[in-house]
Amino acid sequence: MDLLSIRSSNHDKITEHVVVHDVDHNCFDGLEVKSNFYFLRIVNDTYGLKEFVDYIDEQIVPFCIPVNILERDRKRYEKNGGIHKFSTEMRAKAINLFIISKKQRKKSGEVGELILFILQEAFLNAPQVSCKMILKTNRAMAIHGSDGIHMTEKDGELCVLWGESKIYKDAKLAVKRIIESIVSFNKPDEESGIAPKDRDIQILRDFPNVPDKELEEKILNYFDPYIESEKKEAYSCFIGFDLEKYTEIFSRDKDTITKTFKDEYNKQIKEICEAFSIQIKSANIDKFEFNFLLLPFESVADLRSAFFAKIGFPDYQEYEESDE
Repeated sequence: MDLLSIRSSNHDKITEHVVVHDVDHNCFDGLEVKSNFYFLRIVNDTYGLKEFVDYIDEQIVPFCIPVNILERDRKRYEKNGGIHKFSTEMRAKAINLFIISKKQRKKSGEVGELILFILQEAFLNAPQVSCKMILKTNRAMAIHGSDGIHMTEKDGELCVLWGESKIYKDAKLAVKRIIESIVSFNKPDEESGIAPKDRDIQILRDFPNVPDKELEEKILNYFDPYIESEKKEAYSCFIGFDLEKYTEIFSRDKDTITKTFKDEYNKQIKEICEAFSIQIKSANIDKFEFNFLLLPFESVADLRSAFFAKIGFPDYQEYEESDE
């Protein structure tokens, strides 16, 4: 079984909601950064937020629940003649994980983590190899570290992708926070000498989200400190942000909406990428490799509100972006 075959979900329909935006830019000279820009598909000359929220809502089960648990419960439901209830019960379980996590951790950013999960699996061909969401709600476990652990193949070898996501109104603030998170992720604790990255590696070794035993062994060997091998890794950094003039763009003549939108998006891409490049160099992490993913919204506050209303938690508490 190859790595791509263990993707947690079928993402065939994602292009109905998310468009890959190809644009040339020269902001990352001297840095190992692969840029990945997207925008929501324009539906009937309007901003397709509702359709996008409906789509990401469909992905919460594979995002939240490890494949071994899904398979175990599927067999149990089949044995007891209640397979028709399986999907309903798993969705309820996933929603409950979101709500518990949000209540326990006011500053958590699960919507961004969910979107990052989808983009990596769908567009980067990088399946989730450890499911952290189900561990977050366990009060006995201190789950911090990255916002997701995925793997892909690079030059025929495994490559781990450490995820970081920020959904902020201000994209440049999100860039700053992401770089701070990456620096912190690699910084050993003064007392224990253990970095959050080390804890994430242990989580992956203890709780792999891989249904194939041969592939699981290959992944575990990758992280075995006693097995000498080249450790390829990169940081997948996702930013969802408010696009300036979004509302103004969609109030213009219908024939010019797409062009006007892309022109404005291109301007902000340049500014955001320049900020990302500056922050990387300033933090002295310019030797790292990055995937840089952008997805603009009319309002990230509306995105959060729409998503939590969709899963039946409309009264969630918003938090200050500066403290996320």
